[in-house]
Formats: sequence, structure tokens, C-alpha cells
Amino acid sequence: NDSVSRHHATVIYEEGSYFLVDNHSTNGTTLEGIRLQPGEKGEVDNGYIITLGSESFQAQIERR
Repeated sequence: NDSVSRHHATVIYEEGSYFLVDNHSTNGTTLEGIRLQPGEKGEVDNGYIITLGSESFQAQIERR
């Protein structure tokens, strides 16, 4: 998809939680319908909808 680059966003794991960070993308990153600002970090939970450009994904997080 041309609306998503290889460097669009990053998923990081910190202190037991996952976060999505927008890497100053051109076409935007949303988490549960809320657009992340460039460099902003948003916590991701199971079932959350992540949208990169025009592509959407549902987070599947398995806690042990």
C-alpha cells in the first residue's frame, strides 16, 4: 500500500505494555480512531484498531 512506508510507525514494549509510536508519517497513524501526533506514543491493548495510512489492523496481544 502506497500510503504506508517501512518506517511509518514503531511498536515498542516497555514495562509490561505495548505502545505504538508515529514516526512522523506522511499519511498518519491512528489508534482506536484517535490520530497520534508525530512522535507521540499511544498504549495498545488487545483488540485495539491500529490504522497506518489507509490500512487497518486489530491488535492481538496474548498475556501470559
